[in-house]
Amino acid sequence: MRGLPATMLGTSPLVLHLAILWDSTPLLLAFAALVALGVAIGGRARWIPPWALALAALGVAGFAWLDHRAAAHFAVVWPILVYLGIAWVFGHTLRPGRMPLVERMARLVDRGEHMPPELTAYTRALTWIWTLLPLAMAIASVLLAGLAAPATWSLFTNVLGYATLAALFFGEYPYRVRRYPQYSHVNPVAVAARLAERAPELFR
Repeated sequence: MRGLPATMLGTSPLVLHLAILWDSTPLLLAFAALVALGVAIGGRARWIPPWALALAALGVAGFAWLDHRAAAHFAVVWPILVYLGIAWVFGHTLRPGRMPLVERMARLVDRGEHMPPELTAYTRALTWIWTLLPLAMAIASVLLAGLAAPATWSLFTNVLGYATLAALFFGEYPYRVRRYPQYSHVNPVAVAARLAERAPELFR
């Protein structure tokens, strides 16, 4: 159950891309339901019953069915908000007096209180990358929404953009291992598993 929201939200961009590519209303409704249910389950309070979450998702899908224009606007705006949200989650931790988010992740997953100064500087730089890259993608997505064909916009926003972020997450590991061979490093799969387990500590 813990990984269900991530699965729903993770598959929703592909569903949206296919909905735009095939001009499919049912897939557009499935996308809206996946997002609604994924967000609801991910942030739900313990007292909210599962049937209420399912009803909320059906409500979103029903609204999208009744108002296709609103559903189309939601389909364009949602991924842009996701990119901006990622940029904010990382970027606001770069303010003075805050610990950069990547450093917090490293300490939580592997380093504890013992973080070498060179790795501290590296995690700050990496936090900047995780801030600026999604921000650039959001800006590019806005421009493409007005200039490119829907299929081209969707390919960039819902497929290539997320693939780029995944490549950064997995590709940074061999770079870090090569640059800092004197330290031990946790592989990305283990990092993701540990962060999922300790997410409340990470974002408190």
